[in-house]
Amino acid sequence: MIVRVSCYKGFNTGVMLFDLEKARKSEEFNYRLTENGYKSLFEKYEIVSELGDQDFFTLLGAEHPNLFYVLDCSLNRQMDPSFFSDRLFDKYHGCDTEIKIYHSNGRSEIPSAGIDL
Repeated sequence: MIVRVSCYKGFNTGVMLFDLEKARKSEEFNYRLTENGYKSLFEKYEIVSELGDQDFFTLLGAEHPNLFYVLDCSLNRQMDPSFFSDRLFDKYHGCDTEIKIYHSNGRSEIPSAGIDL
């Protein structure tokens, strides 16, 4: 079953920054870390998790977008195209700014210096 969670593409947890002080103070966030909070989120969207933390943060972001600040694509440039068809690759992998952090996910390799993707 494919469930459309929201209009955004979801989160990749290869690069994440946390404001731990805010997270510790957030009732919403801390509830979702409990067994009941976690289960209710996945049951609502009828999802069996295959990507664990990424699924959790994607669903949490759909429910509570106020808990997230989305980083610019230059700070988490994923290199592996294997999960996307040709027609979707640019939509999810395109980044028009200078890359600052390369994310060598899957079987991808970090490009050599001087190579512009």
